[in-house]
Amino acid sequence: MADVDEGSFYIELCKTPIRFEPVSKVTNVFYDDANKQVFAVRSGGAGGVVVKGPDDKTSITFRMEDRGPVICIKFSPDKKILAIQRSPKSVEFINFLEDLTTDQLEYSQTCKGKTTEIIGFVWTSSCDIVFITDHGVEYYQVSAEKRTLKCLRTSSLTVNWFVWLAESTMLLLSTGSLGNTLNPFQFRSGTIIKLAKFEVDLPSVPKPPKLTLLERDVSMAIIYGQLYIVILRHQPRTGIVGAEIVLYQIQR
Repeated sequence: MADVDEGSFYIELCKTPIRFEPVSKVTNVFYDDANKQVFAVRSGGAGGVVVKGPDDKTSITFRMEDRGPVICIKFSPDKKILAIQRSPKSVEFINFLEDLTTDQLEYSQTCKGKTTEIIGFVWTSSCDIVFITDHGVEYYQVSAEKRTLKCLRTSSLTVNWFVWLAESTMLLLSTGSLGNTLNPFQFRSGTIIKLAKFEVDLPSVPKPPKLTLLERDVSMAIIYGQLYIVILRHQPRTGIVGAEIVLYQIQR
């Protein structure tokens, strides 16, 4: 491959990339974009869990009981509490000691409502966590000492999918039959700040209506100090060739 002059490219790989075990029949791999950590989970955790991050001098290795396939797994920002989702109804927690060993006593929290299912969860601080369900959001405070969770706030709405930006503690929920109604929420010190919802323009509306704006097409980013919702339009509009990137600025 020909040499590339320095400064003539826009993207390059990190000089110290995270190396992890590949996905296989035994191993599942998860990425936590908030903590920038990769989890390699073998045999549901019974075969070991290896956690690696770009700033970690040493990887974290531990074992946990295999209680079924892991759907999602994330550390709290201070890496003292591990949250594991194995079912659509609850999230389990494990406390970590100063030497990064577990105390082996798990505790869990079930979402509210018999028909409610957890789509995912995010840590908003070292002791606060949000469950995103198909019926809305549930905001909890985690007490590692008591091994319990206290519900701080809830907000009800029918959710298709969500996008999270940890840097601004901003949560974006998709609602509506087309998925293009976006509802921003911000979390601060145990409170939920609900911002004005808005609709994303679509190049065309399918008939009958179906989910058109998908999670893969939406992200959030801080650009020149301003918070934006970034929409990738795959279908070009009339008079425009190729895909588009549309930015919506969030006024805080």
